[in-house]
Amino acid sequence: MSRAERWARRALQALILLIALGCWWVGQCFWYACPPLSAALLLVAYCSPVLALIVPKDLKENSK
Repeated sequence: MSRAERWARRALQALILLIALGCWWVGQCFWYACPPLSAALLLVAYCSPVLALIVPKDLKENSK
């Protein structure tokens, strides 16, 4: 794996985790205003770290 590919993978992981953090924050802030939307955002927030681990492996396999 080249240096550029490693940086791209790390950048993608960081982006996914930032999205998760944003979804968690918004979900927490608006829990009482709109529980269904907040629940969906929190679900995304809790599933995103798993995606951050899976997606780069898929990209690596597809590049072969």
